[in-house]
Amino acid sequence: MNINVIGAEMNLVKQNIIFVANKPMSIYITACKRVISQNKELIIKARGKSINTAVNLGEIIKRDNYRIRSIKTSTEYFKPEDSDREVSVSTIEITIIR
Repeated sequence: MNINVIGAEMNLVKQNIIFVANKPMSIYITACKRVISQNKELIIKARGKSINTAVNLGEIIKRDNYRIRSIKTSTEYFKPEDSDREVSVSTIEITIIR
């Protein structure tokens, strides 16, 4: 693995949480396997259009004899700086255990 990929992984990971955005799936798979090998629990989080990637990632990791403990969905509300309207974004949190 080259140094750029390792740096990209570190930006995704906060303790045992992986934040899914728009990087290639292989980056997320590597990061998840590294986190779950060092912890008993892995949390995959995503918002908006990244939810599909997070679900696929959870299914890929589950194939390696891990279990999905829980899946939580919610909606976050925020007000963009350039608008007076409140915006809602769907979120997902997938918890995987050994």
